[in-house]
Amino acid sequence: MKKILLFAFVALLSTTMSAQLITSTTVAKTHNKVGGMFIEAGLGTLGGDYEKDGMSIEVDLGYRRIYSEYVGWDIIKLKGVAELANFSETLTPKLISALRFSTPAIYKDMTAFASFGAGYGYGLDLEAGGLVYEIQAGVNFTERLYAAFVYENQNYDGEDDFYDYDRDIRFTGIKVGIRF
Repeated sequence: MKKILLFAFVALLSTTMSAQLITSTTVAKTHNKVGGMFIEAGLGTLGGDYEKDGMSIEVDLGYRRIYSEYVGWDIIKLKGVAELANFSETLTPKLISALRFSTPAIYKDMTAFASFGAGYGYGLDLEAGGLVYEIQAGVNFTERLYAAFVYENQNYDGEDDFYDYDRDIRFTGIKVGIRF
């Protein structure tokens, strides 16, 4: 719990360190300079060391800071993933921070991007948590709308009354995001 609070505190401090004046020479006049809050919704499957493979949803809410035309930072991203058929048994909240890299325009105002993030997730039903990382690759369609393929892996370390366990659970799917 101390690590999560320290992570949130550092993320909050980093959002307030923006005393530099951004001029037209430091940020190109493309749509990639839009930062702020975002929401993402994903649809995919859960897999790995998981007994109940099935259709799953993922919802993310976060804050993105843009440093240049090509580099951004998802300072904090609060995520929730669950299988549709067993929603209450598979609900897993996660807290992630990610770096995001964009390309120059590939067609009109569209750009491609890739993102890598890591953080902590906690399985409510398993009563265990562990390291989670995600990789995204996608396209920014407009200034505020984007879609991506996402691969996410979580390692649960925990114990119950009978044994210690170590599980890997993966989410693979498609996400659509909106910045506002």
